[in-house]
Amino acid sequence: MKLVLATRADAERVNTLRVDAYKTATGSVLRDFDFLLWNSVDDRACVLCLENSEGKFVASLRCIWVNELAELEDLCDAKIASPPPFPTLYQDKLTTLVDYRLQRLSMIFRIFVMQAAIESDIQSFSFTINETASRVPLLQNLGYQFTPADLSHRQEDNAFNNSVGVLIGSLHHKHFPTALEEAIKSQVYPLEEVQLGASLATDTHELIRKAWA
Repeated sequence: MKLVLATRADAERVNTLRVDAYKTATGSVLRDFDFLLWNSVDDRACVLCLENSEGKFVASLRCIWVNELAELEDLCDAKIASPPPFPTLYQDKLTTLVDYRLQRLSMIFRIFVMQAAIESDIQSFSFTINETASRVPLLQNLGYQFTPADLSHRQEDNAFNNSVGVLIGSLHHKHFPTALEEAIKSQVYPLEEVQLGASLATDTHELIRKAWA
């Protein structure tokens, strides 16, 4: 497996992955897939993808540097009563193809991001997650905190809606080292088998910090 930093040149592969993964996701109601397609937010974000030996993207995570609450609420389309410390690294569009979902590939992204952010100015990680998601207990063990998201403003005909309750997850910077240690211990897919793509292998921390800033 290879971890790569996607660009607009990879948009078609990213789009295909997102649509295929969301089609089999639970706890969601989809009316169209346009919101999944590569857009201007992706252009300024850090879009990490895992590529298999055949050159196919099988998992992906988008990370966005966010400085204020209004932007965070806009990105996650939810009202947040207890916001995380800013700047926060908002993580969304987490997707894994159904045949790969038992390998905890999402934890590879989390480990990589923690390693890159641990000495940065990022004060927290944040994301939304369905309250019924099986990985919630695992993330709680890593130190993530969860509060209910307010979705009352959403319209029923939105392109995307959740059919179950949604949580706002966050991890404070002070917990990054401990969370990283526990994440490595809990990882299923062997980390030594993950190669870094050319764009990430040169100077990972500096490159990622520039991409987020």
